[in-house]
Amino acid sequence: MSETSGSTISPDDGKAFITPAGAHESAGVDGENTPAINGVEHSEPELEPRFGTEGNGKVKAQANPDDRLQLDAIITNFQTNTSASVGKTTQQHYIAIFKKLLRRSGLLERVGKVDRLVGTPTRRLFSGQQGRRLVLSFVQTVDKRSWNLHRAALKKVWEEGLGVTWPLHARDLACAEYYEAKNAPPIKSVLSWAEAVEMVKDPWTKLMLLLFWQYGLRPSHLASFKWRNIERTAEGEPFAIFALERGFKKQSPVRAVLFPNVKRALLEWEKISPNTSPEAPLLCWRDAFGHLDGSRPTYPDQLRKHWINIQKDRELPVLQLNAPRHFVARTTDKAALSEVATNFLMGHKVTKDVSHRRDYRYEAVEVCLEEQLRVFPNGPLGWISGVKVETAGLPKELLSLVAAFWQGQEAMTVMQFADQVDKLQRLEKQRQQKAEQQVEVPKLGL
Repeated sequence: MSETSGSTISPDDGKAFITPAGAHESAGVDGENTPAINGVEHSEPELEPRFGTEGNGKVKAQANPDDRLQLDAIITNFQTNTSASVGKTTQQHYIAIFKKLLRRSGLLERVGKVDRLVGTPTRRLFSGQQGRRLVLSFVQTVDKRSWNLHRAALKKVWEEGLGVTWPLHARDLACAEYYEAKNAPPIKSVLSWAEAVEMVKDPWTKLMLLLFWQYGLRPSHLASFKWRNIERTAEGEPFAIFALERGFKKQSPVRAVLFPNVKRALLEWEKISPNTSPEAPLLCWRDAFGHLDGSRPTYPDQLRKHWINIQKDRELPVLQLNAPRHFVARTTDKAALSEVATNFLMGHKVTKDVSHRRDYRYEAVEVCLEEQLRVFPNGPLGWISGVKVETAGLPKELLSLVAAFWQGQEAMTVMQFADQVDKLQRLEKQRQQKAEQQVEVPKLGL
């Protein structure tokens, strides 16, 4: 459509609506800036959504800002609309933040064990300038370092739960103190944990700790892994973890090679696991006393409790459960692991040049798995432990090759490394034979 002088014409389902110029210049509700007609303030109805249902099961928005809101309906709509993109734990966290806003704004009360909205609020309360003032007043009551988290959570609930356009502009919280990444844990503390992990005898606990420390995975990853996520060779030997499905972020697949100690722990756990069917959880439910339930998965909060108990029982350096993720991120950077291989290892968002179609064809994945194993033949924990080789009787060339390969300095595959070792062994034998031939045999005197 074209523009007319003083007015803007915009299409909407084949119909054209003429809106006075400048009517949308503020963050107010549609119609707030509409001029008075015959001395009477004129207000257009807000085109805020009302919920219906689409064919794909997602709640569809329809216009009626004056419908009375129910807390249960808001939560149900939010969970339905975000079920494919937001994990359950994150959903609960976002809902808790939304309830915190309602409570601090005097819009939520607790009757018995049930939360309910105070009065008869409608979507109009959360729209336009009213919604903007509501959010801005709330964020002033929380730590500035968590403003970005609260903004992301509330925006998601606003759009997917309330069905209301997010009322804030990007500049509204521009002065927020952005979150700064925490420093990685000290190497000394990591080595203490690494030594403790090697001493753990229980296969379930050992596998849990290795998945944290060797890959930097989140608790939600471990809680969502199933046995079918373990890729195996034609002989049935496990070799990698592949996970891109419900329960993980759509853009954050896990494509990670099984490092030697992880593979051993996995095989030990597989022998005693109560349920190894493809749809069964990889780490099933386990309480503090070691009782297992193969029918249900462990939960992120449960994993945190196990982490704390291990920390206390073995008197290990006090680290948060995000410490392994920071450690692996720093170690992959030092070892010069490529960005794509790192993202696959840790379950980060893949880069733009690696599409999901390529993921499923395994074109980029095979290269990344090979790189992960070349740079970290024994995983990040093994990389920081250094090379421990008995030097007695070994040629300098072999020691240099092992050290370079271990630290990821030589761009070669495992098979190429094995070929180089074989060549050095043959070369050493040739040297010894040549030395023996040059030795003169003393003649015995009669």
